[in-house]
Amino acid sequence: MRSETPRKFRPGELAPVTGIYLVRHNPPHRAGHEAVIVRGETLPPCRTCKSQISYEILRVASHITHDWDFSGPSASAPQRDFANVRRAPRFNLHLPVVVQLARASGKGILQGVTQNLSECGLGAVLEGKLGQFQKNVSITLKTAHNGNSCVLQAHLCYRNGLHHGFEFSRMSSEQKKALRSVMQEAAGEK
Repeated sequence: MRSETPRKFRPGELAPVTGIYLVRHNPPHRAGHEAVIVRGETLPPCRTCKSQISYEILRVASHITHDWDFSGPSASAPQRDFANVRRAPRFNLHLPVVVQLARASGKGILQGVTQNLSECGLGAVLEGKLGQFQKNVSITLKTAHNGNSCVLQAHLCYRNGLHHGFEFSRMSSEQKKALRSVMQEAAGEK
């Protein structure tokens, strides 16, 4: 039977789990000691021996704020609808959308379909992915049944595959009015 040597972690690495770690200094200006480290924290260097220390996991443990019984909502707390905690309500709308890069570099134009729309932004599936540095775009959105279009400046906030999330910026009062009209129609308020 093979005994497994515990993995040693170095300063600058991220803690893989929350737990109790054994910290060993080299040169040993102090004895090894235990420390509680939370998953995802950057393991720090020692002020004396700098990066000449190692961390070993002794025991995996949950931090109290990561435990559902202590950090989740209490039974007496009012239940909130976390599905729509946003500045403005979203409407599931499937409208044609054209996304154009705000600068000359890159692909130029991508077409797609909105998945949802709010006064603050939209989610859309595009025919291709925007690059990592292609954050500022111009979005042309065909509004309602009358075929009017609205051009909006936006910032890419989210991307997962071909799904993109945009936040609108620098909207004029006319653009806000056109968006509100579309959303009222979608909600059946017109």
